[in-house]
Amino acid sequence: MQSLGARLATWTLTAAFGAWSAAAAVAAPVGLSALADFNSQVAGLGTVVTVDFESATLPAGLTISGSTAAGPAPSVRSWPGLWSPSGTGFLGVDDANNLDQFSGRDSVTFQFATALRAFGLYVVAGRDILPGDFSLGAGGATQGNGDQADALADGQGSFAYFLGFVAPTAADAFDRITLTSTTAFSYVFAVDDLRYAGDRQTPQVPEPATPALVLLAALGAWAARRRATPPQPMP
Repeated sequence: MQSLGARLATWTLTAAFGAWSAAAAVAAPVGLSALADFNSQVAGLGTVVTVDFESATLPAGLTISGSTAAGPAPSVRSWPGLWSPSGTGFLGVDDANNLDQFSGRDSVTFQFATALRAFGLYVVAGRDILPGDFSLGAGGATQGNGDQADALADGQGSFAYFLGFVAPTAADAFDRITLTSTTAFSYVFAVDDLRYAGDRQTPQVPEPATPALVLLAALGAWAARRRATPPQPMP
C-alpha cells in the first residue's frame, strides 16, 4: 500500500506538471480585417513601423520571399496609373504582363528577425475579388479578406483589403507571416503598407527552471519523510 508521504509526493508532482503545462500554452494570434481594429489593439504596444514600399530598401530584420507564377521573388515595384493606399510604390513581382503585380495562386512570406505582437497589410486588387480569396496566416491562425464594402476604394474599380493579426500576449508573439492567394481564377493583386509592432516591454520568458525546482522540493520532502519514519516490525 502506498504511504501517505508517497501519495502526497505524487499529488504534488501531478499538480506541478499541470501548472507548468498551463503556463506553456500559447494562444493563437487574433485575426483582424479592419485597420481601425488593428490600431485600437496595438495602442498599448511599442512603436508601429509602417513600410509603404516607396523605397526599395526594407527595414533591418525583415526578409520577404515567395512563390510566384512569374518566377522572380517579390520586390518593390512602381507602375504608373496603378492605385495604392499610399504613394506609387507597392510590393509585387517583375512581371510586365501583369503590370508588375502578383497573380492568382502566388504567395508571399514575411520573416522577421524578432517576434512581433502585431502585423497587418493591404492587399490591392480589382472588383472581381470575393471574400476569402486571400488568406493571411501566422502562429497557427488564418484570416481571410472581407467584402468590398469593408475595403478602401479608389472609385475606379480598385479595392484595398486590410488583413492583420495581434498576439494576445508576448508569449503568443510570431515572426513569420504568409499571404496566400487561395483561388485559381485569373486575377492580379499587389501588397502595400505593411504595419508591425513588437512589445513595449522586453518579453518576460517564463523561467524554465521553476517547474524543476517544484519537483525537486517535492521529492526532497518525500525522501525526508521516509527517513523520519521508523521501519515497521514484521508480524
